[in-house]
Amino acid sequence: MNLPLQAVMQTFCIEARERIAELEAGLLTLEQAPSDTEALSAVFRAAHTIKGSAGMLGLDAVSAFTHGFEDVLDALRTGARRFEHRLGELLLLAADHLAL
Repeated sequence: MNLPLQAVMQTFCIEARERIAELEAGLLTLEQAPSDTEALSAVFRAAHTIKGSAGMLGLDAVSAFTHGFEDVLDALRTGARRFEHRLGELLLLAADHLAL
């Protein structure tokens, strides 16, 4: 069964909004509890899902932007970076940018 591209893109947009909401919720949790590995993993998974879905649909700009977002999250997961208030603000701005 082949879905029209418009339906596929509509589904992507709905799911991306859900993942962005997860990103924002997780980032707000990290603002209060920077060492919450569960919240960080949830944020990483949400970004990873957006990146992969965008890539499959040929939305290269979205995929590339989200890849950079994911790289920062991975640095947090590995301990190469620490979650700080300013970084949280920037990541929330990045999530807002994805929502556009």
